[in-house]
Amino acid sequence: MAELTPTRTTYLEIQDELRQLDEGYRFLDEKSVLLAHEILSQLALYETNIEDLRTATARSVDALAATVARHGLDVTEVQPPTNLAELQPDLTRTRFLGLELIAQAWPEQRPEPSFTAVDPSPEADDCRDAFARLVELHFAQAVLAANLLRLRDEYVRTERRARALDQLIMPEMKQTLKQIDDQLESVDQEEASRVRYAANLMEQRGQT
Repeated sequence: MAELTPTRTTYLEIQDELRQLDEGYRFLDEKSVLLAHEILSQLALYETNIEDLRTATARSVDALAATVARHGLDVTEVQPPTNLAELQPDLTRTRFLGLELIAQAWPEQRPEPSFTAVDPSPEADDCRDAFARLVELHFAQAVLAANLLRLRDEYVRTERRARALDQLIMPEMKQTLKQIDDQLESVDQEEASRVRYAANLMEQRGQT
């Protein structure tokens, strides 16, 4: 910190600035806690979605095996896929502590196949639905991952600012405040000494 003139005004100005910085630190500390809670909440959803993906993947493998067993590999390869172009997931942007997060909702109604199957079967329909479910879960995973990355970055920035205030800026200002206080106290003592000296001198002259 630059050299400051040790005056009462300077002392009060630094004291007021330090008070404001302390309020800023408390705000950042509280923000870090709220961000951490939201990260844990989003992480729980992320982990749940991973479990759903594992289950859906196993189901897709079983459904594909059943379709191949029913139709053979060649006919399975020409079965109509889900028309993903018709899917319009609902994305909602929300604000959390000034940070933009995304919530997604998948359409409840499954889209029709891209074309009519030459040799339809329940196995092929189930296989198509199983892989459509995989797409849905992977999309949800991508949205959750994006939210987690944004929350993590904001948490790191907030923690860095809070540490800078708590460990660098505020201690330095407190040290400066103490130095000014010591200097002012020294000036007061010198002034008091001069006053006493002048009083004694006047008293001595009065006696003579």
